Amino acid sequence: MCGIFAYAGTENAVPLVIDGLRSVEYRGYDSAGISVINSSGEIQTVKRGDHKSSLENLASEVANVELAGVVGIGHTRWATHGRINQQNSHPHASISGAVSIAHNGIIENFLELKDELIDAGVQFKSETDSEVLAHLVGYSVASGTSLREAVVCAATRIKGNTAVVAVSNTEPDIVVGLRVGNAGGIVVGKNDDAAVMSSDTIALLPYTSEFIYLEPGEIVEIRKGEVQLFDFEGNSITREA
Repeated sequence: MCGIFAYAGTENAVPLVIDGLRSVEYRGYDSAGISVINSSGEIQTVKRGDHKSSLENLASEVANVELAGVVGIGHTRWATHGRINQQNSHPHASISGAVSIAHNGIIENFLELKDELIDAGVQFKSETDSEVLAHLVGYSVASGTSLREAVVCAATRIKGNTAVVAVSNTEPDIVVGLRVGNAGGIVVGKNDDAAVMSSDTIALLPYTSEFIYLEPGEIVEIRKGEVQLFDFEGNSITREA
């Protein structure tokens, strides 16, 4: 069990993502991290793997660095695959750094996928199963696929229950979220200025009192004040909060 929070809006995402992670910290105290798309369109990531003090250490670190952007994702980790350290903390980046993902769940066939990616020249930076998602999504994005389609493509390759959020510098105004099976939910909300998603409804309460819960096999795109749901075939889903 891990915690996820994502924001796309008009304000600096950094303090908002940190506050969102505080609401879901109970889902994982082992490490914490954040990725933000800055004003130059680059993904910047800061993460810590200090066990009980990870989130507060992350908050202190981001307060002392130039980290800002209106789109960001964050993660609090309960370690399953890999030790508790900074390298195994989320978010994880693709080989080019164009994609960053945060993941909750277990990828049962990650060793098979990891071997395939290593054979293709990928050098892994962590011991986690989650990092394979970053590289699978990254390869699709590099070939010209949209971020949403790339996340779906990666999801079709994995076995197990998974919830994932992803950002890419190719589409710097959106966050994509996806749910496969029952790895823990993703709940989405919006107001006029922002859209947010999280592992837990409580993290969305500062933004809205109306929520949409992703069903297994659904994917969502959020951007400033906008939420769009799709199935894995790309068909739009209409569901009121």
